[in-house]
Amino acid sequence: MNILDLPILVVLDEAYIEFSGIKSRMGWVKKFENLIVLRTFSKRAGLAGLRVGYGAFPLCIIGYLWRAKQPYNVSVAAEVSACVALLNPTYLEKVKEALVQERDRLYKLLKEVPFLNPFPSYSNFILCEVMSGMDAKKLKDDLAKMGVMIRYYNNKELKGYVRVSIGKPQFPFLTDFWC
Repeated sequence: MNILDLPILVVLDEAYIEFSGIKSRMGWVKKFENLIVLRTFSKRAGLAGLRVGYGAFPLCIIGYLWRAKQPYNVSVAAEVSACVALLNPTYLEKVKEALVQERDRLYKLLKEVPFLNPFPSYSNFILCEVMSGMDAKKLKDDLAKMGVMIRYYNNKELKGYVRVSIGKPQFPFLTDFWC
């Protein structure tokens, strides 16, 4: 089949969902010729900053991708790190468990911050509504001055919300700055 004959192309980007069951979703690509599944190593393998991931694509799309691909779009360090991670399923499982545990811990602590309304999450971040007269942009800026980075949204749909990424538990906890 030609890519131009596909009625719609569906891209499932797994950068922000739970870290399990990937094998079954990759198998979906064989069943559905209009599905692409993308996966990042940023959180799943603890390789944030290396900008490396992979995808499963229908054969009819691969030719188009090779035409658009830049010749050196992944560094050697990123490629080697990703390959080593894939060869070590025990390491990947430990990273997953640590991230899920830290997400649960962080969610409970964020619930204690009086001006935040965190939403339950199955991803590598927690979305929080900023309430009680606190300004989300000011919160982001104040935390940045203290070396704590969170994501602030200024678009219509998420104005007044911030996103707190899941990190390592040994880093100072954000509520230490807010309480």
